[in-house]
Formats: sequence, structure tokens, C-alpha cells
Amino acid sequence: MITAKSCKVESLSPVSIQCQSKQIYRILLVDDDPDICQLNSKALLQHGYEVDIAEDGETGWENLQNSRYNLLIIKNDLSELTGVGLLKKLRSACMPLPVIMVIQTMPTWESPQYSWLLNANKLLMPYSFEELLGMVKRILHSTAN
Repeated sequence: MITAKSCKVESLSPVSIQCQSKQIYRILLVDDDPDICQLNSKALLQHGYEVDIAEDGETGWENLQNSRYNLLIIKNDLSELTGVGLLKKLRSACMPLPVIMVIQTMPTWESPQYSWLLNANKLLMPYSFEELLGMVKRILHSTAN
């Protein structure tokens, strides 16, 4: 995880510097709707997260291979490589990354081959920024401990 240090001078004489570490979380947002990407990334940036955007699953997979992230937020209904398809790649590559799957309807992943998806973090569309930010904060807090 990336750590930024912010320092403040408590007094000028004698000089005393207090440094505090603040963790910066990097999030990859994968969605083919540019308006949703812009709105979600703006909300996440305003709350101190670093955000990269991928417009499709293949680009998202390339980003995941080339950069380190603390969280993946992915829309399931993508063309070519879907959210579930990208999660399969993550699982095959043994990449332990928390994921929020954005879905339009509640899934019916009852097949034994998809049993690992039953406990996935799912965010049902339409959702509010508060729901998104709450889920992000909860997941990142639980994985940091």
C-alpha cells in the first residue's frame, strides 16, 4: 500500500516537527459508461482515494497486471470480458484483491462453478454515492486490519 507522510511544524522555536502517516488507497474503476466513471471517480477522489479508470474488462486486466490496487470496482455487464470474466482471471492469477461488483439485477450464480461469487461484494444499480463510499470504506477498513 502507498503511504504519504504529512508533516506540520508545531512551533517555530524550538523547531518541532510532527509527522503522521496517512494511507493512500488506489482503486481501479472498470465501467464502460464514461459518465458513471466520471461521477464515481470524482466522488472517490474527493474522499482521498486515488482512482484509475478502465473502459472495458481487457483494459482493466492490463491495469491490474501493471499496477497495484487496493480495490477493484467493476461493472459486471461489460462487452467482451465481463466482470465475472475478469474475476475469474483474478482468481486464476491468485491476486488477492477485494472487489465490488456493480450489477443491474441480483445474480443467480447458483452453479457450483460460481459458488465463490456468492459472497462477493455486490452493489445493485442504481446506487447512491453514499452507498458506494460506505461500501468502499468498509471493505478497505476490513482488509487493512
